[in-house]
Amino acid sequence: MIGVAAALALLVACGGRATETPPDLTPPDISVDTTTSGHEGSEGLVLGSDVDKETVYAGALCDPTAPVRDYSLVAINVEISLNRYLDYDHLGRMYVLEDRLDHVREEEAQNAAARLDQAEPAVTIGLQGDAIHPLTLRVNQGDCLRLTLRNGMDNDEPASLHLHGSSLHMEDTGAPAIATNQDSIAKPGATVTYQWMVEQDEPEGTHYFHSHGDDREQTAHGLFGAVIVEPKGSVYLDPLSGQDLVSGWDAIIQDPGGSDFREFAIYYHEIGNERFRNLNKLGRQVPFVDPFTRAYKPGGRAMNYRSEPFMNRLRLGSETNGLPPDGSLAYSSYTFGDPATPIARAYLGDPVKQRVIHGGSEVFHVHHVHGGAIRWRRQPGVEDTGFDSGFDKNPPLLPVASARTDSQAVGPAENYDLENECGSGGCQHSVGDYLIHCHVAHHYLAGMWMVWRVYNTLQEDGSAQDTLPPLWEVPDRRGGVVPAVTSEELVGTTADWKGQSLPIDAGNLEEWVERQLPPQGTPKGYGASVLDWSKEGTST
Repeated sequence: MIGVAAALALLVACGGRATETPPDLTPPDISVDTTTSGHEGSEGLVLGSDVDKETVYAGALCDPTAPVRDYSLVAINVEISLNRYLDYDHLGRMYVLEDRLDHVREEEAQNAAARLDQAEPAVTIGLQGDAIHPLTLRVNQGDCLRLTLRNGMDNDEPASLHLHGSSLHMEDTGAPAIATNQDSIAKPGATVTYQWMVEQDEPEGTHYFHSHGDDREQTAHGLFGAVIVEPKGSVYLDPLSGQDLVSGWDAIIQDPGGSDFREFAIYYHEIGNERFRNLNKLGRQVPFVDPFTRAYKPGGRAMNYRSEPFMNRLRLGSETNGLPPDGSLAYSSYTFGDPATPIARAYLGDPVKQRVIHGGSEVFHVHHVHGGAIRWRRQPGVEDTGFDSGFDKNPPLLPVASARTDSQAVGPAENYDLENECGSGGCQHSVGDYLIHCHVAHHYLAGMWMVWRVYNTLQEDGSAQDTLPPLWEVPDRRGGVVPAVTSEELVGTTADWKGQSLPIDAGNLEEWVERQLPPQGTPKGYGASVLDWSKEGTST
């Protein structure tokens, strides 16, 4: 009994699950080495003798009539720039779609030139459309997923794609693509092809993948990603262009059987192991300890290959104004501009699902979303999550089946799917920026934080509220957001306030506008309590 219980514990820890093999589509048997596999050795202590238990389970081969979702990808070495200060991981690795490889190399070369002050960084603010980021793929319930992996490593490393919680198998033999199957690992320059028949009843959600070529080293430097199972018949759209999306960390999902929603794949991970140090713009090692906050490994805690350490921001502020650094302003876009870490963008009330993924292999993190009324069901499957119902002032009085939370711990290789109650803006129905970070203080001080930005005006060319690209509306909510206007165009309209519909006219326009602005004045030093605004006629 001890061995059985231990084996089950290992299965749960690695994300596996027990399933019945379909009676008519039994995959071929393969011999399994009974010694400790590389997979188990990298996951921790071997807890039992049943070493053939895996995160990849036995399942059906692909139905020849099923729609095929086909991706060709390559594992590569790449310098990963972490921010616009140009700190970088010189030992970086990543999976990339074959047809995006040239874009990755262009960004890599541009960032190298930027470190010599010969170009602008290719690192965008908010990770908007960059090619260098963790590979996020999608597949629908009922699809056959086909993955062709080429090993493009330049340092003689083997590479594979190990997809947790799936029945991934080798296309040519039908053998399970488990860590002990050497055919699942591509030697340098070689190509392997995998398949997964995603059953009709496969739960919607996230499946983490990584390589078993040199597991810990490759994972620690970025060779990981995720496959997200979407509702049957879903269509994926690029939120920046409205066009079909092949891959990306942020997406609009058109669900033919339910509400359309925004999806954000949020990867928490470390850069290298606990002894590794990134390089800065000058090619020198980043210090182990932030001299301003005393945080450990600045730039070593990242989100989606991006890290915005307080150290860089506070040093810039101190060098710019000659004053002691003020840590209370480190998150401030008003003071330092928007971060290079992801900015998850949505319109007020948009349904949102966050796919929270631990891509690293070192320590635990805690996904935490600020806002007070930003919350989700800890167990979303036991009751309606309300993710698409929007703001409800009079919710029904129903028994609570699941606790609400605004924080979720994730360990290495774990993932968690959450649906935000009340939609974007939370149950306070508020626009603005919501901080997302690891709730371990030394981790967010070291750069592990991002922003969820909620707008209430249409973000398009000519009327955007920031410098980010246009943002498309969710298709089944199209027309619900209007462009921003200058203040003079508010004359003749009405405002709903405290249950009353109040007219705005030339006589009260200034009062309506100025009550929404900070006090007028010229900021001194690093103060942000006043704003230098002025009036031109009736326009502010």
